[in-house]
Amino acid sequence: MPANEIGEKIYFGDATSKVTNVRVTCNHITVPVEKIESVNVNFRIEMFSFSVLLLLLSFSPLLFSDFIPEEYDVPFLFFTIIVIASAFSWLIMVFRNYTELIVAVGGRRLAILSENMMKKDYICKVADAIGNAISDEKEYQNMKKTGEISQSTTPFNSSETVRLKLMLEDYEKLTAKKEDFPKAKNG
Repeated sequence: MPANEIGEKIYFGDATSKVTNVRVTCNHITVPVEKIESVNVNFRIEMFSFSVLLLLLSFSPLLFSDFIPEEYDVPFLFFTIIVIASAFSWLIMVFRNYTELIVAVGGRRLAILSENMMKKDYICKVADAIGNAISDEKEYQNMKKTGEISQSTTPFNSSETVRLKLMLEDYEKLTAKKEDFPKAKNG
C-alpha cells in the first residue's frame, strides 16, 4: 500500500475521504483508527419507503376534489400543491442521504459520511478500507503486547512537538539568511 509524506499507510484516499492506518477523515471529520470499535453501512430503507409512501399519500386529497364546493377549489388546490411539494422535497432530502457510513467510537455511533443511492458502492469501498485499517491496528496492538515490536520509541508529547517545530522554523530562517549574506573573497 502507498504511504503518505509522514509514513502512514493509505488504504483509501480521494477528495472526500481518506483512510490510513492512523486516522479516518471524511468530509472534514477525523476519527483515530485506534478508537473505532466497528464500522457499518446503513441503508436508510425504512426512511426512504416512508418518504415514498408520504408522497403517494399527498396526492390523496385530489380524490376528494369532486366533493369540494366551487368557491373552495382554488384554496383546496393551493393546499394540495403545497402538500405534494413538501412531500417531494422530503423525498429528495432522504434520497440525498440514503446511504450512511457509521463508525462506533466509545459506545457512540457517528455518521461520518452520507451519500445518495447511486454512490452506495463508494460508501462500501470506504467501509472496507476502514475495516482493513481496524484489523491492522488490532494486529499492531497485539504485536506490541506480545513484544514482537519493540516499544522503545516513545512518542513526543505536544510541548516537545511544538518546541521541535519552532527549532526547525528557526533553522530554516537561519539557512535562508545565510544564503543572503555576501560571500567573502579569499584572496
